Amino acid sequence: MGLAASLSFYWNGKIIMRKTAGVLPFAALVLGAGGFFLRRVELKTAFEPSGFAIPGAPVTVALVALTAAALIFAAITGLAVRARYQSAPLYERAYRSGGAALLAGCLAGLAFLIGTALYLYEAVSGGSAGIFDLVFAALAAISGFSLILLARAAFTGRFGGGLSYLSVFPALFFCLWLIAIYRENAPNPVILSYAYQITAACACAFVYYISAGCAFGKAYAGKMAFGHLAAVFFCAVALADPLPLWTRLFFGASLVFSLATGVSFFKNLSPKDA
Repeated sequence: MGLAASLSFYWNGKIIMRKTAGVLPFAALVLGAGGFFLRRVELKTAFEPSGFAIPGAPVTVALVALTAAALIFAAITGLAVRARYQSAPLYERAYRSGGAALLAGCLAGLAFLIGTALYLYEAVSGGSAGIFDLVFAALAAISGFSLILLARAAFTGRFGGGLSYLSVFPALFFCLWLIAIYRENAPNPVILSYAYQITAACACAFVYYISAGCAFGKAYAGKMAFGHLAAVFFCAVALADPLPLWTRLFFGASLVFSLATGVSFFKNLSPKDA
């Protein structure tokens, strides 16, 4: 609650965070930028030529400390929001937005669709396309259309009934991707080499899942606040890894979508006694 007061979250005592809507998501982005830089340095200096991580590398310790700070920041924000504020239990009201957020959502959805095409091309050209790859691509493509339609609903204030079910697909996609990441790295004993991909996928699955609750009349303001900030941070850090372009598109799109919708979410919160 002290955090909310210190950042001047009230505006005329009625509508909160109008002037500071972008503070918290962009603070998470700044932390993520720092994490991106540290992760790049870590990948260059904290691994032996054999591929094993160097125990106690200063940059690794610094990145872990920054990650802990980002999680604490997100958790404190989530607790403060849960204690004092509420979100509308309707997606089009909880994420009501303007043209900038609509553009960000459409670009994020388009990035998902391009990433899907690149993933399928890579799988087919490599001769390894199977049922898993087709299901993965289908979920990714549906998720892309879902992001575009959700951004449109938040902009127009009109939310179709079928969109409620579409809203869960991004969360399902990242849950499946977690399985794919584990399957790809199962023989890899160096967990640090892919740890931030795992955490980014977990953060994305969580924020998409908890925000989809609004489409079903369930708004958990504190968890939503935590999820948006965590997703922005971890996606930014994960982009530092040497990833295929389609992977960068999925993480980059989720960063943009979480940032844009996060600003709208904080802007649309209202005091519990309102």
